[in-house]
Amino acid sequence: MRTAIIFSIALLTFLTVSCAKKEILFTLVSADHPCTIVVNLDKFDNAEQAAAAYQSINWQDGNKQEDNACRQAFAALELQQYMIRLLKLSAAEIKIVDQAHVPLNGNLIFIGLPSDDQLKSIARTAVQYWRKNKQPSAQSFRIDSFNAGERNGLILSGKSSIGALYAVYELLQRWGVRWFLPEDEGDYVPHLNKIEVYNVHEFLDPSMEFRGFWMDAKRTNDQTDLQFIQWLGRNRINVYRSNGADIAALKLRGIMLNTGRRDLTAAQLTAQMPYPYNHPRMANNPNLPTDPYMISEQFHGDTNNNGFLEYGEAHPEWFVVHVDTTGSSPLQNLYSSICLSQSDAVKELSRLLTAEFISGQYQENDILDLWAPDEWCTCEKCSKLGNPADKMLYLLYIVGNTLKEARKSGGLHRPVYLFGYGQSAEHDAPTIDLPGNFNWDFTRVFLSTWPRCYHHHIINSDCVNINLWFIKELLGWLAPKSKFRGNLGIMENYNADAFHSLPTIYSEITSIDIPAYHELGIRGMSFMHARIHDLGVDALLNYQFSQMTWNTEIQLDTLSQSFIRFAYPGVAEVMAAFYENLEKSMSTLTTWTHYLPLRAPILLKAMRTDPENRRIHYNEQFDWRRSAEEPLFNELWENGYFYIFEARDLLNMAMAETLSPPVSRRLQELDNQLRYAELMINTYDNIISFFTSGPEEEDIRLEAMYRLRENRRNLLSFSAPNSLNGVSNGLEDCGIKGLIDNLLLDYADALDKLDAEEN
Repeated sequence: MRTAIIFSIALLTFLTVSCAKKEILFTLVSADHPCTIVVNLDKFDNAEQAAAAYQSINWQDGNKQEDNACRQAFAALELQQYMIRLLKLSAAEIKIVDQAHVPLNGNLIFIGLPSDDQLKSIARTAVQYWRKNKQPSAQSFRIDSFNAGERNGLILSGKSSIGALYAVYELLQRWGVRWFLPEDEGDYVPHLNKIEVYNVHEFLDPSMEFRGFWMDAKRTNDQTDLQFIQWLGRNRINVYRSNGADIAALKLRGIMLNTGRRDLTAAQLTAQMPYPYNHPRMANNPNLPTDPYMISEQFHGDTNNNGFLEYGEAHPEWFVVHVDTTGSSPLQNLYSSICLSQSDAVKELSRLLTAEFISGQYQENDILDLWAPDEWCTCEKCSKLGNPADKMLYLLYIVGNTLKEARKSGGLHRPVYLFGYGQSAEHDAPTIDLPGNFNWDFTRVFLSTWPRCYHHHIINSDCVNINLWFIKELLGWLAPKSKFRGNLGIMENYNADAFHSLPTIYSEITSIDIPAYHELGIRGMSFMHARIHDLGVDALLNYQFSQMTWNTEIQLDTLSQSFIRFAYPGVAEVMAAFYENLEKSMSTLTTWTHYLPLRAPILLKAMRTDPENRRIHYNEQFDWRRSAEEPLFNELWENGYFYIFEARDLLNMAMAETLSPPVSRRLQELDNQLRYAELMINTYDNIISFFTSGPEEEDIRLEAMYRLRENRRNLLSFSAPNSLNGVSNGLEDCGIKGLIDNLLLDYADALDKLDAEEN
């Protein structure tokens, strides 16, 4: 039976702990009790017309009145269509009317506060309820019941129209509706005979202020279809990318758009870009604005003789690492090539970024993403700016205040959030006091957890080599005496680059991690490289992330069991075991798909110079902080190898059953992902077997290379239609093609000899 939630009775009653005046129990809607949805339609004739205007509305002009009418009409239509399905009623029995035409009697659902003269007392009471809630956000909402003579009903009011839309989805979820999958048959709608209401007065706010899917716009430009956008909105994900998506459809659902570029500053300001000002020493273009900056002492004109002045020629000091204090070379054409101690360089970068949000390519975006570079400028002056976290915050301070001034002057008509993303170098807490005018209201810092272990949850004293280091550094940011006084977020890498499109599922880990983050004070989470097509196991991961970031108190069993029962009716028990085994198998990915490839060049060099030595050793716990010359490998690898075969048996068992087309298609998506995982595990197993064999085990090494050659052929022929790395076959996607090719090259003669003997 297709069901995700079992209702023991058709009667659904709301309970409350409020001290409101006594109300009567009433039937809100049933076959005998029609219900009217009331919404402020402003200038529009009907809800359909108002909602359809989302494509023509200018969501950036600051005109909230038109935005609100459109979004609240959309909320009314969402509520109407699901009430029709819930109760098997017609649109005539659940009408939508403007606030100017409220019925004199009957049951009502207001989206927004009532404005009817006869309901002024009800509206005043609702406003009083709002006053009890301190510092509500734009996403906050209330659900309040009322009895007013011949009229009874609910008021779904939000701090903004986004909050009102969220109130609709909250109400529908409480009535049993679920949006599991972004597909035609991806939602669950139970059948109810009637809905009764009694004394409801609740205020709600999401656990996480920002709940986002972060995809690199430069890495992938996959189109986001409307079904996935609908799924995002109904599950209240509120941060997404703008490229490859219907921007108006995202705005309608209150989803904020980020820039989605890790190299955003390099795209705005590099040494090779044309200098946009009329330089005093090269006043050959009066159409350019006057140069606002002092002439550089290092200026030597058009040094490359290409006919125009470049930034790097006008101001070489902006892009040069003067003194290399780390032993690394200056980086070219990268974000990190900007010298932060050059205030004019930072000012120009801030100006360019702000201009893009005013009238450039990001004029529809809501979030400016600034990623910390792989390496900051190491000149003497920059070294005095503090540690990497201090440098990141300094840049956020300058850019944030430039955005703030643009908003104040009227050039920017909407609030723009500034998100700073710290990588491993920025994990150490800042050491320098921040200015009093730091734009805390619209600045957030997200710390990337990478590299992390997904075999352990984030706060686990057993994970002494990986996760423990991150959590210690995170606590430094959150400490009472921390220099950082803003809101902190977490960037999780469930589909990290190093996982090479493998089917990652971390239900148990995320069910512990996300509430733990919230308990520590984290109020924003981003899921990096979320999959949006051919989801497979990612369907559950996406759903769980959306639900747990909205409400961190929800239980894992409630989420995973209901999802699996819905997605795989008839084989739910088998599929629950499949997911459990796959999660165990993939839990050690960081060990073998990240750290081992990092050491590949050293392993190859050691093998060629000292072939008689064993290059990988076993220990009880993988130690990533040991020297690269002495890699250790986790014995949990063998468990992963076992669990992947258990998962295969279970999936084969499920696929042998006669199932509906949607279920069969979902199983096929899993089969494609699992085949790739099997190929990858076999490939790595042969590489590990090779490097862990001693000098007396050359026959084992040769056998491993023989199998590795077959692995290479299989990976090359495996199609990767939904690669998160934008490649076409498994060999390109695996992340170790170079290592495979080099090993097989070294053993080419031995393999040819073996082939000859077999023939």
